[in-house]
Amino acid sequence: MDIMLKVRIKRQLLFNLGCLCAWFLLVLVTSRGLLSPRGFAIAMAVLAVAIFIGQLLINRKSLKERRLSPAPLEAPADVATSKRRALGVKLGYILIVILVLLLANGLRQHAPLLPTLVGASVNLCITAGAVWIVMRLRKGLPPLPRGKR
Repeated sequence: MDIMLKVRIKRQLLFNLGCLCAWFLLVLVTSRGLLSPRGFAIAMAVLAVAIFIGQLLINRKSLKERRLSPAPLEAPADVATSKRRALGVKLGYILIVILVLLLANGLRQHAPLLPTLVGASVNLCITAGAVWIVMRLRKGLPPLPRGKR
């Protein structure tokens, strides 16, 4: 595995672990009665924005380091890499469709406004990230033949 990829995975794992701990702490504080449901929703909204900004910073730093790398993402090395990236694009499309359907289902429910907005914002951030990844993966792939779509 490429050293740049290992560094990015390590950063991403540590960041996700920190976000999970923050989420767990918020749930624990709320379950003990130290934080009201409204405060919990506001804290989750702030956490969602912090996660989004943290992901952007990790991606930017990784992209800067990746640009210094000799093998750019836009040029697949061989057929196996190209197939793997095509599979990633297809899985990305599936993820985007699932997230949009879940967003529509979540907005259809009759729930309090603030938690609904927090959930919708988190869903939209994840969807935007998935779209960005799919666009980056599609950049170097040749167009699919007419019958293979």
